[in-house]
Amino acid sequence: PPPTCDTAGHVLVASRRSVRRLAELEEGEVAALFWLAREVGVAVAEGHYEAEGATVAVQDGSAAGQTVPHVHVHVIPRKAGDFEENDEVYAALEEEGAGVGEAAAAG
Repeated sequence: PPPTCDTAGHVLVASRRSVRRLAELEEGEVAALFWLAREVGVAVAEGHYEAEGATVAVQDGSAAGQTVPHVHVHVIPRKAGDFEENDEVYAALEEEGAGVGEAAAAG
């Protein structure tokens, strides 16, 4: 089966204020969002799940694969070899998002 982002420690970090696009956040909100994403990466991904790093990703807008209509940052724990090709994580992220979008639409 193809790899997925349904990996232990995959965390979504959302802005406190719900907006659709990253550009709608104020400068301080962007700083807080990415500061928290960094802290989650260190504490959760690397600390608790003993990952060697983390993929930090934002799907900003539906053309970028965003299926949930509010800004959020994916923090995905990573270990060497977890995907055959490193960039496969993005296809897995989009595949996961498609399932979330379908579930939200069914509602």
